[in-house]
Amino acid sequence: MGIDITPDWRDRVRRLLPDLREGLNFQFTSEVDYNYNCLSWALSCNTRPFENSKGAFWPWENIPDDTAEGWAGVCQMHGFAVTDSIEFSPGLEKIAIFEAEDGSLHASRQDQTGRWKSKLGDMGPDIDHDSLAALEAAYGKVVRVLQRRRRDWEESAV
Repeated sequence: MGIDITPDWRDRVRRLLPDLREGLNFQFTSEVDYNYNCLSWALSCNTRPFENSKGAFWPWENIPDDTAEGWAGVCQMHGFAVTDSIEFSPGLEKIAIFEAEDGSLHASRQDQTGRWKSKLGDMGPDIDHDSLAALEAAYGKVVRVLQRRRRDWEESAV
C-alpha cells in the first residue's frame, strides 16, 4: 500500500520548496500526521510535538524558549553535541536546525545512510531528502548542527 499524499500537499511542496523534485531528490515517507512536529521528529519521536510557544509538550523548564539556541539545548539534552559539519559521517546521527528571517524554525535529521528526514510543518507529511539546501526557500538557513554517536549504526555498517 502506497503513501496517500493529497494533491494539495504535493502542490504546497512544489510551491514552497521549488528545489525539491519528487522521485529525484526527495520522497514522501508518511501521510499527514498531526501528532508531532519537526523538532520531535528530528529527535525520533512521532507521538507528540515539542514546541514551547504553542502550548505543546515542553518538559524542559531550563530551556524557556523556541529559539535555535533553545532547540539546540533540547537536542543536547538528548545526547547531541554541537558540530560545524553537516557532512555525512558514518556512525553519527545529525540534526540541522534552520531559522527563517521571521524567526520560525525547522529541524531535520540525518539517517545512517546520509539522507535527511523532515516533517513538513506542524501538520504535514514526512519526507526523505538528499540535501538541506533544497529546504532553504521555505525554512531559511541552517544555523545549528548537532550530532551524536550511534553505536548501533556502526555495528550494522560492518
